[in-house]
Amino acid sequence: MMGYGAFEIEVDYENPHSFNQDVNFKLIPDPTRTCFDPSAMKPHKGDGNFCARNYTLSRQEFEATYPFISNPVSFVDPYMLLDFQWQKKNTIVLCDYSVKEWFPVIIHKLSNGMVVTDAQWEEMQKTFAIRKEIAEGAVIVGGIILNEIPKIIATRQTQDYNIRKYRLLQNQIIDFSDWASKQLPIIFVDGDSYWIEGRQYTKSFIHEARDAQKCVNYFGSEIAADVKNRRREQWMGTPDNIIGYEQQWRNPELQMGILLAKPDPKSGAMPIKMPPWELSPGLLQNFQRSSQDIREVLGFSETEALQGRDVSGKARRERKMEGSMSAYVFFDNLNQAIEQAGRVVLDLLPVVYGGDERNVIITQKDGNTKPITLNKALPNGEIENELTAGDYDIEIDTGPSFAVQKDIALEFFQQTIAANPQVFPLIADLWAKNLDVQFMPQIAERFQTMVPPQVLAKEKGEPPPPPQPNPQEMMMKMEMQNRQAEIQERAEELRIRQEKHELEKAELLMKAKKLMADMNMDSRQQEVDMQRADMDFTTQMAKILTDLHVKTQKKPEKSSVTATGGE
Repeated sequence: MMGYGAFEIEVDYENPHSFNQDVNFKLIPDPTRTCFDPSAMKPHKGDGNFCARNYTLSRQEFEATYPFISNPVSFVDPYMLLDFQWQKKNTIVLCDYSVKEWFPVIIHKLSNGMVVTDAQWEEMQKTFAIRKEIAEGAVIVGGIILNEIPKIIATRQTQDYNIRKYRLLQNQIIDFSDWASKQLPIIFVDGDSYWIEGRQYTKSFIHEARDAQKCVNYFGSEIAADVKNRRREQWMGTPDNIIGYEQQWRNPELQMGILLAKPDPKSGAMPIKMPPWELSPGLLQNFQRSSQDIREVLGFSETEALQGRDVSGKARRERKMEGSMSAYVFFDNLNQAIEQAGRVVLDLLPVVYGGDERNVIITQKDGNTKPITLNKALPNGEIENELTAGDYDIEIDTGPSFAVQKDIALEFFQQTIAANPQVFPLIADLWAKNLDVQFMPQIAERFQTMVPPQVLAKEKGEPPPPPQPNPQEMMMKMEMQNRQAEIQERAEELRIRQEKHELEKAELLMKAKKLMADMNMDSRQQEVDMQRADMDFTTQMAKILTDLHVKTQKKPEKSSVTATGGE
């Protein structure tokens, strides 16, 4: 508004029923209701000593927030006094006033390089007293302990400040608190201002183009008046030309078919069609020149007619770069305000988000969100995502506008894809996000399926998924598995044949052994039979001989008896 703006950083509870606080950026829609230290010289006014803003609450909201305040009187506000006095009945104007309260400080430089205040030095004496008591009871170690106690080598007086916030009515302070940051909470956003006699004057982006705009308005008004006052005749003739056809010639532009007419009895002429009324070429030329002046003053020198005839993306980028550079002062001041806001947030982070465990949602570089736990206590005693330890700083980098960056990125992707088409799956989703088309989110989401999962997991900070097999590798692997299966089948067949051969061989051996055993049995049986036959033969022979012998012995006795009897 009028070449400047403002926004505020505040600390407030997440909701009315929560004890967790958040750091919020609060828009100030009317920067004229803010004020800053006139001695501040930086574009964001952070070097000033105070800042303030007025805002309006309904009387019901004020009574619910501050029930202990009776008969409140609104803070003096020109917004309410000039044109909106009827609002004062049901509204209350408050003022939030933040001021740096300065105080003197004595600082000491110690022998170990530390710089401490006088109060910090007094606090350190308690620890030093305990060390000295320990050193008195030790001879060798005591000297080492005493040498480690720092000493003051330099002292000087300086100044420091704390920021205190006051909430004011016209006649009283209704609330106050200490601001945790060393930076003022309200940040000024300068457009393009200049200083005259110590006073700052701001001007809007279109300030220098007002004269050209007045010319456009003047010439445009003349062209409109020329169109309004132009003559409406379409045909030129005599009254004798339309005798009997007056009704057709009353509105000739509405007549269907032909317009009937008669030759003039004196000149024999027929009605003549008049050419269309032409606007003044000078007015049109000056109107176009004034429009071109507006674009050149604002930095957009290229006409709209050239936008569709750019032969390359570089020409489009250069045209947009001209527009960006024309407003570099505004961009630079805005970036300085954003950088100052980052300093305020860095001061508030340890105070607002430090201490207890807390679940928060953070936004990553690619725009995706991720839940994390701040100040998470680990089993080993360490604290994860701790904001109270360490020193932080903020750095901001400026560049072309978002549209120019998209064109540059799109041109780079297209050149890369043209040179190496195999790269397209790696950047398919990024390429789609830089397209200015209606269904860009859907296209990017579908193209994201072409990106390797390992790349997406790395961008999200997740462990990479197991690699997906390559179809060709899968086919080769399946072919190898089939071949291995065939080899195993053949080896199994050979093994079975070998076992069968071994079995057959074993059977043959068993048969051969059986035959040998049978043959041995037969031979033994034959020997037994022969022995038995021999024994039988011997027995038979012995029996025959015995019988023969018996018979031989019996015969002589019989003859002697016979002889005796004969005697």
